[in-house]
Amino acid sequence: MNNAMTTLFPGQGNMTDDALVSYIVLNHDNVVQSTTCKDLASKFTSCQYKEQAAMECVAIFADPSQAECLATSDTSLAGYYYDCLTSVCDGDTSAVDPMNNYISDNCGPWLEKSCDSDGDCPDGINATCFEGKCLCTPGYYYSNGQDVCVDGCPVADQQGEFLLYPNSAIGGYDQSLQMSLEECLDACAADPNCPTVSFVYVSNECYPHSITPLQDQVAFVSDFPNYADFYQKRCA
Repeated sequence: MNNAMTTLFPGQGNMTDDALVSYIVLNHDNVVQSTTCKDLASKFTSCQYKEQAAMECVAIFADPSQAECLATSDTSLAGYYYDCLTSVCDGDTSAVDPMNNYISDNCGPWLEKSCDSDGDCPDGINATCFEGKCLCTPGYYYSNGQDVCVDGCPVADQQGEFLLYPNSAIGGYDQSLQMSLEECLDACAADPNCPTVSFVYVSNECYPHSITPLQDQVAFVSDFPNYADFYQKRCA
């Protein structure tokens, strides 16, 4: 498509197909119908940086899930597009920052996103705000494939990567091993009977566990500041 379009509209050879369509639609009055489209076209036709505006502003909606996320915000998609055109055409991309911040905070990956309360994390997937980051509620496994938190994970699906829960530990279980954090995590990753591990970094003590906090909520303590961290394996 790009070759055909750029034959008709030379000078736009570096644009993606979607950006080129946007360029053509907004730059030609005969294809502009709705009032919203006319407002966008009016801004675009007077733009000094049309090609850049078409590429950068179309990129905002290139990811369907991101566009769907933006559609749930208080500002219309056309409003985001208009703001983007305005900023790029005026040569001031800093005006797009609020939009990019919204995308980053609400449309990107939720795991380990900054938060102030549980309300900043997704509902209905057993997520919680833990030490300023959205994580799975301690004891739940993060499923890489489903992007949710699950209460159980078959041993065969447990991954050699972990979620970190700072300033926390499971107490009263297992004997400690003297080793570095890297060695501790490697040992747990290689052990099918080790879903979680606590590491006391003030003394380099490793405590591999055969349980999760869901199996003994009393044993899990989230009040070890500057003393210990807790790790739980991810799930496939």
